[in-house]
Amino acid sequence: MQFRVSGFLPPIPAHTRARQPLTRPDGSNRQSRTARTTTPHHLTDRNTAVAESPNAVIPPPLLLKVEEAARLLNIGRTRVFDLIRTGQLKSVKIFGARRVPLTSIHAYIETLLQEPEAA
Repeated sequence: MQFRVSGFLPPIPAHTRARQPLTRPDGSNRQSRTARTTTPHHLTDRNTAVAESPNAVIPPPLLLKVEEAARLLNIGRTRVFDLIRTGQLKSVKIFGARRVPLTSIHAYIETLLQEPEAA
């Protein structure tokens, strides 16, 4: 018995078909305002907030997260916790959240500059 291909192709299952872009009734594929994706506020960096006017200056935060302090000092967050534990870097707790004052980071850098270099 021979099998002949007659040009008929079986239908492609729905789960394997490529998705077609949605088009609006007017023919455009522009998304509506409500369908546009936006980044949730808890995933955005607070230092990159959009100001009301483009010329407005956003002041730097006075209290930093430990991770932000580590990034400024170019060290790891574990090392920042070590500096806090030994008293070399001052910190405060606000409702259980550890914060490092920006002035404390500047003071720590000044003490590093005052120390004589070893070797």
